[in-house]
Amino acid sequence: MTAIARDSSLRRRVPTAMVYGAVVLVAIHFGELLFLLALVAGAVLAYYELWRLFARERYAPSLPGGIVLVLTFLIVHEVWSQVRLRGLDLTFGAGVFFSIIVGSVIALSIIIGGALALARRDLPYALLSSGLTILGAIYCGWLLGYLIDVASFGVIAAGPHVDPTSIEGYVLQRSGLFLAILPTWANDVAAYGVGAAFGRRKLLPHVSPGKTVEGTLGGLVASILVAVALVSLLDFPTWVGVGVGLIVGIVGPLGDLVESAIKRAAAAKDSGGLLPGHGGMLDRLDSLIFIAPALAIFFELALRFS
Repeated sequence: MTAIARDSSLRRRVPTAMVYGAVVLVAIHFGELLFLLALVAGAVLAYYELWRLFARERYAPSLPGGIVLVLTFLIVHEVWSQVRLRGLDLTFGAGVFFSIIVGSVIALSIIIGGALALARRDLPYALLSSGLTILGAIYCGWLLGYLIDVASFGVIAAGPHVDPTSIEGYVLQRSGLFLAILPTWANDVAAYGVGAAFGRRKLLPHVSPGKTVEGTLGGLVASILVAVALVSLLDFPTWVGVGVGLIVGIVGPLGDLVESAIKRAAAAKDSGGLLPGHGGMLDRLDSLIFIAPALAIFFELALRFS
């Protein structure tokens, strides 16, 4: 990238990043409902952009069916999260009940998708399209929905005796989201900056020509530093920050590469044009889609063994 092209890209990226960041922080600040609405909007927009990418290659996954699945997955995450936060006794029967609901929605989607596929003449593409509907919803709904579980970590870590109106309570109750989002932003910024300034060796040029080894390492270091700084402010063990930083710095680029592979298969540079200089919503969420479930597992283990 030439200096002129880099300056032009930055002029478009910085204002968009500031607005996007402000919206995310406002959603976190005003609590659970606004955060959930923002997450639902992001997940649905991401699925819509994924649906458009698939459509470029003759595939025709169901847009309404996929959105219904995305919303179902998010609702399931929220229900499980509320069960944990309220300390309800989740019996085996209740677990089976929720599993049946989720399984029934997926099974019904497969049946309806299969029936619609049989009605089309181009049968191989139709069957693949039905499968892509489900996979796309899992990608944008189920995996991203783990952010709800990550958010609940902060409330559990704060405990019932912390005053939510105090500064300490405010920060602790949102610590899960802060630990997920701020190191991810640091990773993105450092990877872009270090890669632009020092990047020489391509990481996977056949998937993402712009991603370099140097940029990826710079992002990894930045995510660890920011995560460790955050846990020191939150009075969490240092190893939690190191773990978060490693997950963000390693799993995040993997999520980015997976989305890059999808775009390359669809011969598209960006997933959309919603965010000038950044592409679409899916381009902004690709790292978090993989980071969220990894952090949810890590936080669960941290709560159990710390």
